[in-house]
Amino acid sequence: FRSRKEKATLTYSGYVGMQTPTALPELVTGRQYMELSNEAMSAAGFSRPYDVDAFEKYDSGMYPNEYSNTDWVNEIFKKHALQTSHSVSVRGGSEKSSYFMSYGYLDQDGLVVGDAFKTKRHNARINVNTEVFDRLKINGNVSFVDYYRNASGFSGTGGVFRLAQRMSPLLPVKWQQQNEMGLWEDTEYWSSGSINNPVYVATEGGEEKRKSRTLNTIVSADLRIIDGLNLGGQYAANYYFRETDKFTPTLPEYFSDGTPDPANKNMRNSVSQAHQDALTQTLQLTLNFQKQINKHEIGALLGYSQEWYNFSSLSASRKKIPFDGIYVIDAGTEDITNSGTKSSWALRSYFGRVNYGFKDRYLFEGNFRYDGSSRFAKGNRWGVFPSFSAGWRLSEEEFMKDIPWIYNLKLRASWGQLGNERIDLFRYVDLMNLDAKYSLNGEIQSGAAVTAYNDPNITWETTTMTNIGLDASL
Repeated sequence: FRSRKEKATLTYSGYVGMQTPTALPELVTGRQYMELSNEAMSAAGFSRPYDVDAFEKYDSGMYPNEYSNTDWVNEIFKKHALQTSHSVSVRGGSEKSSYFMSYGYLDQDGLVVGDAFKTKRHNARINVNTEVFDRLKINGNVSFVDYYRNASGFSGTGGVFRLAQRMSPLLPVKWQQQNEMGLWEDTEYWSSGSINNPVYVATEGGEEKRKSRTLNTIVSADLRIIDGLNLGGQYAANYYFRETDKFTPTLPEYFSDGTPDPANKNMRNSVSQAHQDALTQTLQLTLNFQKQINKHEIGALLGYSQEWYNFSSLSASRKKIPFDGIYVIDAGTEDITNSGTKSSWALRSYFGRVNYGFKDRYLFEGNFRYDGSSRFAKGNRWGVFPSFSAGWRLSEEEFMKDIPWIYNLKLRASWGQLGNERIDLFRYVDLMNLDAKYSLNGEIQSGAAVTAYNDPNITWETTTMTNIGLDASL
């Protein structure tokens, strides 16, 4: 069947560029910070934290450890970062078949100081279409994405971005000291206040490595049994996997003279790992009939479909790792924790449709669905949902032909029911907490307790709709 062959075409595209932050928050200066702090505390009924002497020290520039003017947003962001992307594809085929293959790569450096924030991605795709013996059409499509993202080991209110907006501008990035010439210069010690130094966190705050892989595949076929009768089928699967490795180091703090903070001895580094995977699969089979006999149009459809989903996750964490940067759970010796969960559901459906039209004037359609869901108990899993519709195109009647200003006039009515099964899993059983605590003989014991009472008779939610309408084009 390859009577005419298409020449293969190779395509490449790529770019190398520089990223630059263009819209950043504007923070107040050190003097504005002092003025606004005085105003806020005074309005709240407290004494002003900064007196005239403090403003004089700020203006003198001789007290950088107490009265600096640091723009923390400007300190955490780089001026520019590299980004590059490459993609290559091949397509070709013949009169009755074709193929397409592509591969792409993206490498993006982070715009935050340090090396914590960066991204890489690989993606590939294959699509094949073919027709066999003028009756069978087959299509296959597979795509894969491998995504890697690196971030800081601290997040939320303790993350780099929030810290930059919370840190006082009166503190320097690093504690300052005077050299022999009387000039102020950086020491090796990061400054600290009531919260962590954002540049310290960005530079030495560990990292969270997240890898995710997504595989999508769709295979479909359509078989023409006889003219007007077709058998179709489709299978699709989506697989998602994610792995997260996180190491959070200790960030010891020092006073401006280099003396260690006594609280450093209580700090513990930590390591955590998490795995998630989810698989969604769908299967659909349909038998479709279409036929026109004189002025009669007849159509029918029978179908079967199933969708099922499985999910699992596992995570663990430990503290006190002997060496920084070790992403292995066994390396930790304190605060050992672990958790895991699994969930699954399935939906199976039988459905059909019959439609009839005469002279494109009298129209009728009937539908039914018979759906079963694992979200309900065995005796309540199945529901029947019919629907019917009818239309009468009045403008096609002979007695309407002599009315030239009516282009189209149609009377229609429908009645139908739809089912909803999208409720929480296991709503038909009572939920238990297997880590409940209770007191026995003056001691705390482990046990189990029912935390949610549910309804074993819960079943499909049904929505009934009735419509009557008149369509007119004048």
